[in-house]
Amino acid sequence: MKWSIFACKSAVFAALLALSIGAEAPVLAQQEPTPIVVGVVDVDQIMRDSKAGKSIRTQFDQQKDAFEAEVVKQRKAYADAKQKLLGQRDTLPEDQLKKKAEDLNKQADETEKALGQRQRKLEVSANKAQNQVLQTMAQIVREMAKARGLSLVVTKDSTVVYDASYEITSEVLKKLDAKLPTIKLQ
Repeated sequence: MKWSIFACKSAVFAALLALSIGAEAPVLAQQEPTPIVVGVVDVDQIMRDSKAGKSIRTQFDQQKDAFEAEVVKQRKAYADAKQKLLGQRDTLPEDQLKKKAEDLNKQADETEKALGQRQRKLEVSANKAQNQVLQTMAQIVREMAKARGLSLVVTKDSTVVYDASYEITSEVLKKLDAKLPTIKLQ
């Protein structure tokens, strides 16, 4: 898993947030336009610096390291078994040697399949945890937008230039850390 996935998720976050803020704004015909009050949030920074984001990365890295150690162990066991089988080619009849080789390859395929499933499960778990952080962050941003009278909140990566006074990232980060200090990967 690469943490650059948050760049894609931040665009989704921005779209969902814009829709949810816009959905709360009343639509009145022939009313003077309401001035736009903007807030800017750095989703990547929040995912990187929040307690929950750090918790996800730490757990993911630990589980990934354990997984990679298991892969190395399983592949070494296969190589050792294959080497042992090759050493028996002079003592075993050809049909037994062929059968053992087929069994060994079948076992290796099953092990690779199980390891692949385990890796996918880890990635799915990390994605679910990241989505939980994004959903909680969106809820916090909606509450802040309502409390501050913000009519538009955009992600930092979707802006070219903005005044730093529009930045709400640090407050969102504090509230997120208080609301969601950790997440357990399943």
